[in-house]
Amino acid sequence: MNILENSSGSAQRALGEAPLRINIICAVNGPLEAKHRDELPQHASLEVVYRRNIGIPMIRERFIQDRVHSAILSVIKRDAYPRSVIQVVVQALDSCHDADISFYSEISEGINTACLALVNAGIELSALVVAKSYIITDEGEILDLNQPLRKKTIESKHAVAFRIAQNTEPKLVLCESSGPVKDDLFMKMLRKAENDTKLLAEEEFRKTIVDSL
Repeated sequence: MNILENSSGSAQRALGEAPLRINIICAVNGPLEAKHRDELPQHASLEVVYRRNIGIPMIRERFIQDRVHSAILSVIKRDAYPRSVIQVVVQALDSCHDADISFYSEISEGINTACLALVNAGIELSALVVAKSYIITDEGEILDLNQPLRKKTIESKHAVAFRIAQNTEPKLVLCESSGPVKDDLFMKMLRKAENDTKLLAEEEFRKTIVDSL
């Protein structure tokens, strides 16, 4: 956290090894005065931009951008910043060479990095939003997308985000999936994601936030 001097808040997350490595950086600016045409009288507006390290944003990037926007919008206390705008810029510095797999890890880590950057910027949040991404194999295994796959046959891919707050049960705020999956395996994956995101929030996120103070 706090790695970009010219932004209100920033964060970077890197995990996994090549070819599954993912490295995301995020900058937050705001709350800033909104242009008159963009003003919301009782809430802040949220602008999210998602970019890759090369090329111009295409449909793929727009889709990831929308998912990150949806997830972090669910936890920002926008009524604390009426008539203002909060700008969030997320960029993938490094991502998996398999674009289909990378798509889901970019969603989950884009959400995680944006959440930490918002905390670093001092933006009021009602909770943390924490995400994980998984694949389900033809053998019914549920694996973290950043684990070595060892020639596994992938049946489905998933990015899942939960709202994590003290003294309340985690709440599902986003689930993006593709590929065939049985109902029981899908529910098992969601339960695993709930436990994993809660653990990530309580251990890694909390330590990262405390260390940045």
